[in-house]
Amino acid sequence: MLTPHISCFEKLGGHSQAFGFTLKYSLVNEIFLNINETLSNEEHKPLTKSIDLEFSLPDITLELAESLFLLEPFGRGNEVPIFIVKNVIPSELILLSEQIHGKYLFTENKSLCAIGWSMGPEMKEYFDSQNKIDIIFELEVNEFRDVRLPQMKILDIIV
Repeated sequence: MLTPHISCFEKLGGHSQAFGFTLKYSLVNEIFLNINETLSNEEHKPLTKSIDLEFSLPDITLELAESLFLLEPFGRGNEVPIFIVKNVIPSELILLSEQIHGKYLFTENKSLCAIGWSMGPEMKEYFDSQNKIDIIFELEVNEFRDVRLPQMKILDIIV
């Protein structure tokens, strides 16, 4: 991405996790515009994450969610585990914050919910179709009014 613009920089450095550079102040706007143009012309591939484990809805418990705390801290080199449940049909959809966010409930596990931040319209479309879906998620503990329950934080939904 930066190769076509190397001549604009006075010094380049860094490593796989950081990019360092020195440039003339007078070239800031030019470099910014050139890099933005390069990015807009580049084909972007979606980021992919591997799924660590498949669960069925009844298997997802508070104890399981709490056990993930033993793996912390999460970060580079110790990524948050990614899970999947396949072929599920949510029994209820609750739309939140003017339908921006959504929450699925399931008859197979009444203590479990699946929250989709900024996914309300997409979740409604899947719910209305009543087709089986696969849900890719991170597992977390939701604590509200001193009640702790397992919660799926939806990363993606696949039909």
